[in-house]
Amino acid sequence: MRMIRKQYLRKKAAIILLQRKFRAHCLMRQATKDFVAKKTACITIQKFYRAYKQGSQQRKLYLELRNAATVIQRRYRDLILMRKERTIFLTIKSAVIVIQNTYRAYKLMVKQRNIYQNQRKACLQIQMAYRAYVEGRKEKSKYTQLKSAVILIQNWYRSTIETKKLRKEYLQLRRATIFVQRHIRERRLARKKTLVQIQAITTITNWYSTIKERRRFLEFRRKVVIMQSVFRMLVVRNHYLKIRNATVKIQRYYRSYLLTKNSRTQFLEVKANITKLQAHVRCFIEKRKYQRLKASVIAIQCAYRLKRTRDQILKNKREKAALCIQKNVRKYLVQRTYKRYYEKLVFIQRLWRGKLLTRDIHFEYMHKRKTIIKLQAHMRGYLVRKEVKNKRENLLKLREQKRQDWAAAKIQALFRGHRVRVANDARILEWRRRWRDDKVHSTQRSLGERNEEAMDVLRNMSDIETVIRAFRSLELLTEVFPMMYNSNAASIVRRVYVYMSVTNRSISSIEVLKSAASVLVNLTRYKITGPKIYARDRIPPVLKFMWRFSNSETHLFCILATYLWLFAKYDEIKKDLKDYLHEAENHKIMVAIKGNVDRMKRMVTNSARHRLSTPQSSRFVSHTNQSARDIGNVSVCSNSSNSSNPDLLLPALDPDYGISRADKPRYFEDAQQAINCLFHVFEL
Repeated sequence: MRMIRKQYLRKKAAIILLQRKFRAHCLMRQATKDFVAKKTACITIQKFYRAYKQGSQQRKLYLELRNAATVIQRRYRDLILMRKERTIFLTIKSAVIVIQNTYRAYKLMVKQRNIYQNQRKACLQIQMAYRAYVEGRKEKSKYTQLKSAVILIQNWYRSTIETKKLRKEYLQLRRATIFVQRHIRERRLARKKTLVQIQAITTITNWYSTIKERRRFLEFRRKVVIMQSVFRMLVVRNHYLKIRNATVKIQRYYRSYLLTKNSRTQFLEVKANITKLQAHVRCFIEKRKYQRLKASVIAIQCAYRLKRTRDQILKNKREKAALCIQKNVRKYLVQRTYKRYYEKLVFIQRLWRGKLLTRDIHFEYMHKRKTIIKLQAHMRGYLVRKEVKNKRENLLKLREQKRQDWAAAKIQALFRGHRVRVANDARILEWRRRWRDDKVHSTQRSLGERNEEAMDVLRNMSDIETVIRAFRSLELLTEVFPMMYNSNAASIVRRVYVYMSVTNRSISSIEVLKSAASVLVNLTRYKITGPKIYARDRIPPVLKFMWRFSNSETHLFCILATYLWLFAKYDEIKKDLKDYLHEAENHKIMVAIKGNVDRMKRMVTNSARHRLSTPQSSRFVSHTNQSARDIGNVSVCSNSSNSSNPDLLLPALDPDYGISRADKPRYFEDAQQAINCLFHVFEL
């Protein structure tokens, strides 16, 4: 019993010793964990604090850099603003100098003009009678030469319009013409005795008419000079008022800038003081928050460490169970993955073997399909070309028949006119006599009256409908009788540009622009007025309108392009305009216009193109292609890769005097052809 008790006591002592050692070891591990946790917390706090100090230093450095950059930016912006203001000031200064030079030249011109007018009045009284006599003799000789030239042209025209098919009718007409000429010559010989008396009367009448027209011309010129002086005075005053308003505005903005600068300086001082006060207050608040947060963290750490020790024991048991479950689950997942991989591999092998079997069949099918499509395309192309050829042959036959009918009708009209003139010779002579005696008066308005009416409308700035009618009258007059504007072409063009500058995108404004551009084209096409109306400062508005309407108004764009293109027929103007268009800014505008026109052409082509590439027959057949090839008036500027119709015609270079011709259109018919011709002619 004692032995058993001793053994029990020995084992008990050993167990107590082991328990004491184990508990000491647990306490030691717990203390180590507590120390490591505290050390980690201190390191974390130190890290955050050091990061906060480093952030404060970085923020201070950033604020210094930002203030320096702000000062540099402010100085640089002030420098840029100063340069702009200096540029504006130099521009205003140069403009004022130009105005002063112009005004001084004007005053000197007025003084010299008064001296010249006094001398001129003294000479006019002496020259008036002699010039009237000389002009009368010159007009009479011109009339005789013009009459003989007209008779010669009529004989040449009548001899050339006859054809071999109508030789018999031509011979009859020639015999009748010879008979009429013989009869007229006999009567002229009979009237030759009376011409001596008529000559004296005609000389007196011409002398009186010359004096009357001279006085009316002098009065009209005096009125024009007065109007020009008033208009120039108005232009100079408007320019001075603009400069004065701009100067007042600059002063206002500069004073506002000084006031803003002083207010901003005061605001920045107040803002810096408030920012420093806010920083101290926020530092005190954050420090008190940190102390409260530290006490709360210590309490939470104690509770968390107690819970973590309790959970560690349960975690060891759960880990063993989890290892067993993971081993079985991983085994199941590996088996399932292998089965799925095997099934997919078998499916891929089945698809590949099927593809190998169907590849040859698909290749043969695609080869047959391409061959059939090519055969269909060739067949459709052959049918379309055959249809176009038939239509072209029918069109040529129709044109030939129309040309023959027109020639026959022209010959018949000439013969009938000759027969009527022969039958009614006495009545025609009576009408000529009454016309010479001023007994026959026309009720229609003359070209001069229509011109005066249109110019009155343009001077007085009437409503839009009246302005449109006036521009259409000017378009007709410059087209039919451009010689009327040999002396005042520049003033008319100046008035046209004034109206063009106040237009917008409305329908009525576009109508005004079209008529105004047509007037410019008609005056440019005439060899006398063309060089007079050219000026470099008139080209930028035309380029602006071309760029504005290159996407919308094709007809207006073609008229403006024709206006610029016609200047190429004058060598000096072409050279000057070529240099002007080669300047960087103008060349950039021309390239932008060409880009807009090409883009619109591509849009139209893409919208009209069929989704298949097989050519189809067109619903429209051109009626000008064959005649253009016959006469040679074919555009060489158009590119067949860019234009759908490479045989477009070039506009006429000379006036047509109201007689429109199919082979010489008045304007370009295609916008892309127009811009290509401009680039080709001026070598852009």
